[in-house]
Amino acid sequence: MPKEILDQIDPFENDHDFYKWYFKRRIGGIGAYWDRNGGGWLGHFVSDKPLRTKILHELFEEGELSKVKVAGIKETFYMKTEDVTFYNHMKSDFNKTVHFLAPLDNLLWDRKLIKDLFHFEYSWEVYRPVSMRKYGYYVLPVLYGNQLVARFEPDMHRGTEPLRIKNWWWEEGYEVTDAVVESVREALQAFCSYLKADGLSQDSSLKIIQ
Repeated sequence: MPKEILDQIDPFENDHDFYKWYFKRRIGGIGAYWDRNGGGWLGHFVSDKPLRTKILHELFEEGELSKVKVAGIKETFYMKTEDVTFYNHMKSDFNKTVHFLAPLDNLLWDRKLIKDLFHFEYSWEVYRPVSMRKYGYYVLPVLYGNQLVARFEPDMHRGTEPLRIKNWWWEEGYEVTDAVVESVREALQAFCSYLKADGLSQDSSLKIIQ
């Protein structure tokens, strides 16, 4: 590590102060999270259940964290108190847009949470043998507003060639509207721009609306 970093004065007076900063940072990285073992609590210190319960309780008592209840889920969630204002000002009729989530996106760390909260079962199948994959090698969930509505597998992209979508799956029972299809197309245009791809391949658009 660079000498100027190694020579920095430790910003924490003790380990306990570090734990409080670290746990709050993890909560903020997910947005809101529950105190139960899961993918969001993997790693040094945060996976220690007794320590975690103690620190989260302290942060709540000090007003650093707020508790949140989610309808239909018995566990209590924690959120950074300074983030509560943002959610309180969200409008119920906010403009919905499509976002593609990477397999290791913070939101997807806890698969049980995603299943309970969004009714969306997801597994990153990159390490599974081909014969055991349900969807594909590298599949991206599709977030539309506050719902996970689809998933798709892009082909390996190289250079500036058009992006090809190998497969697209809408969630079972989801009612596909013209609005969501248009939002998907806009998101794919932005995705192609990010990849420096020359648009979509000719067969890709058909997969989305089928």
